[in-house]
Amino acid sequence: MRTLGAVVAAAGLWACGGTDGANGTQGKVRFSQVYNFQETHDFSPPLATASSLMVKLEQPSAVASGEATAPGFPELKLEVHPVGHSGGSTVLPMGFGQFVISVDAEGPYQLDAKDKDTLLDSLQLTAKKADHVRFSPKATVVTTGKNAKGESCVQIDSTSLSEVVLHKNQRISYFVAAADSADHAMLGLLGLTAHGDGLVSLDTPWVLEQAQPNGVVVVPSGKTALGATSVLTIDEASGLTFTQSVATADSDAACQ
Repeated sequence: MRTLGAVVAAAGLWACGGTDGANGTQGKVRFSQVYNFQETHDFSPPLATASSLMVKLEQPSAVASGEATAPGFPELKLEVHPVGHSGGSTVLPMGFGQFVISVDAEGPYQLDAKDKDTLLDSLQLTAKKADHVRFSPKATVVTTGKNAKGESCVQIDSTSLSEVVLHKNQRISYFVAAADSADHAMLGLLGLTAHGDGLVSLDTPWVLEQAQPNGVVVVPSGKTALGATSVLTIDEASGLTFTQSVATADSDAACQ
């Protein structure tokens, strides 16, 4: 059984900028999300309670998507306070201006970026209990092959779940999101588990900054038969499953 969505991912402490997020209300600090969720881009969607979020304090950005060269503020600290309710929060400093935050109750919360005891900027987000977890609509398919010169190459595609077939020379990454009652994706790093039925092998990706979190990697196990399918269980508590179609042949890689 594999655990997904590890809260602490040290790789990525040295990367910079380019992540989802937003400038604070004063325009002095950018609150960047260290990881880019597939279906959300800022702090507008609610944070799922019982999940966590990794935030990096950076210099403000002139573009909504952030700037890849924007330096961080490693000297600042982050505080999270409930607004109009008695919910609690936890802030875990990770160094280099990065923090893991979590909250224990629904409602609005204010994120305060401080230089010692001086408030520089703030941003508000809302926490809400997730209704369910589900797969994000796109999977990442990595195919290894050879180019026209006979050299090894790698092709990476973003593919709809309904179109994915696992071939011998492929690795497929699926991503999971918390969702509300209207099935809208929410923010949050999830502590899920995953297991298969032996026809495929599962792994967890090492999540670098700017990458997608909450992922599970599926690779062939060498035990598949033509036309086989494998049932993957991603979260036993919610009954989230996925039937993976498997092929015994290699897939053509149109890479250079």
